[in-house]
Amino acid sequence: MSYKQELEPKNSEKNPVEYYVPKYPPPPEYFPPKNSYESPPSQPSAPPPNYYYQVRSQLAGFFPRLLAIAIDCVLIGIPTGILTGILALTWSRMFFGLGNAPSLGASIVMWALYAWFCYTYLAGNTVGKKIMSIKLVTADGNKPSLQTYLLHYSIGYAVNGLVLCLGFLWALFDADNQTWGQKLFNTYTVSGNW
Repeated sequence: MSYKQELEPKNSEKNPVEYYVPKYPPPPEYFPPKNSYESPPSQPSAPPPNYYYQVRSQLAGFFPRLLAIAIDCVLIGIPTGILTGILALTWSRMFFGLGNAPSLGASIVMWALYAWFCYTYLAGNTVGKKIMSIKLVTADGNKPSLQTYLLHYSIGYAVNGLVLCLGFLWALFDADNQTWGQKLFNTYTVSGNW
């Protein structure tokens, strides 16, 4: 009776018969193979492609970028000026002593809204970049995420313009043609459209 287990009758008063049910020994413990989805080691694979050199070979020049920024600034400058004027007229007492903080804040908000619009409806290119056939990419050559795109065009542009627009001019002297904002968010401007 080593593999049988005696069960108690379900109802001993009505059914005095005892039941014997065989109990099988427990199966040996099962350990799944380690890394079952990996193929066995074979020849060493080729190193991953170096995206930096692929991106660097397509970098856009300074003047197409300058014209694209100028087009975008005209498109954003008008609504930003209107918003800043409304803020200055309606809340001038609240902003008294803050200097240019309201206009900087309005500029950051307007650039973020413009970036969201361009990312959502224009496939990730601003109007200026689309006209100049250039685009913003990440270090691996892909389209940036919405978060990176928004940060680049709002905070990155604010950083570029803080000190006499030296952040934008930095692209003239940088080996990767990056502005300060692009260095901050690890993005590049290359030729082509999305």
